[in-house]
Amino acid sequence: MSTLVDWLTDYENHKRLNNPRPVSGSKPIDLQREIAVHVNALNGTEWDEGHVKSKIQYARKKYQDAKTLANSTGEGDTDKTTLRKRMLELCPDYDRFHAVYSGTLTDDPPPPVQSSRYAKGHAFDSDTNSDSTDSEVEASGSSNTENLTGNTSKRSCATGVSRSRKAKKTRLQHEVNSSSLRKAIDDLRERSVSVPIQGGTFGEDNISIGRREEAVRRREDNVSSREAVAKREEAITMRENNFMEFMQYERELLKDRIASFEREREKVHESFEREKAVLERNKEMAVASLNRDKDRFDEQLKAFNKEKEA
Repeated sequence: MSTLVDWLTDYENHKRLNNPRPVSGSKPIDLQREIAVHVNALNGTEWDEGHVKSKIQYARKKYQDAKTLANSTGEGDTDKTTLRKRMLELCPDYDRFHAVYSGTLTDDPPPPVQSSRYAKGHAFDSDTNSDSTDSEVEASGSSNTENLTGNTSKRSCATGVSRSRKAKKTRLQHEVNSSSLRKAIDDLRERSVSVPIQGGTFGEDNISIGRREEAVRRREDNVSSREAVAKREEAITMRENNFMEFMQYERELLKDRIASFEREREKVHESFEREKAVLERNKEMAVASLNRDKDRFDEQLKAFNKEKEA
């Protein structure tokens, strides 16, 4: 079951299993067969897709029960010792499932959102715009102060001018910094994944770092297990090929033995026919000799009878 939990709590596998538009080879039945092969290869079990489907439903039900228990206590506070103990009794791997099913997995954290007004450095390339924004805010503040003492028309006019300036400023700033903003977000995303800062990436605590490291270890284990399965399948294929070659050799050898036996049988048959012909000739010669001897004996008998009568 632990191998199945490792597979289910992997973010890439979770996306494949819950893809709303799966393609051929990535449908639920295909993934269930893949999970069955993976679990059987690592644990020596004999699961099929039916076992995997029931196990997945059981794991999801346990997670939902634990989540329902957490929500039924008020705000779902999982830091309370008694509540957390009861949750872990229902679902021992609640944290790992929650990281996937709640959408808060830290394997691919979202980039931090930073206001363009407080951007620093080259992230937005808008030092001049920031200065002008501050000056406009100050001007707007002083204008509002003066308008408090003025009449209503001046106050509305100043407000309209300030709003138009702000809208124009926002529009221009958006047009100028749209490409820089996208580039900065991509850069921050890459750095948040590949360049950890002290204590982890942006906004991460020790628990998130531990989950990230655990996810990396699980991914490495999955890769190694897949390599082991591939090597095992390759060895099985090689043994099957060797067996087929051996059977082909035995089949050819048997054909040669049968052909040799047929040749020997033909030779024996020919020899038997020759011996039979010789025996037939000997028989004929013996019969002829006996007939001659009989005729001679008959002649002698006739001569003896004549002598007797005389």
